[in-house]
Amino acid sequence: MRMRAGTIASFRILTFHVFHADLVLAANYVLLFVGWEGVGLASYLLIGFYFLKKSASDAGKKAFIVNRIGDFGFHARDVLAGSRRLAR
Repeated sequence: MRMRAGTIASFRILTFHVFHADLVLAANYVLLFVGWEGVGLASYLLIGFYFLKKSASDAGKKAFIVNRIGDFGFHARDVLAGSRRLAR
């Protein structure tokens, strides 16, 4: 059985999805953010793996932009939670 070119690389990228466990098991916001960024990186790399195809390249860019929008929401929640904590 022959493997297609890049199969090993795709499995290496797939192991980045261990960050999903980081999202669930994080004990503080720093680890939660690290897990969030790891999932975003893995998604970008897996979606855009066949970067020579225009559709895969465009989908990878879209995943990156959507992740940045999610980061904005993540940081906005941190700011709001921090300002509420300081107001007490």
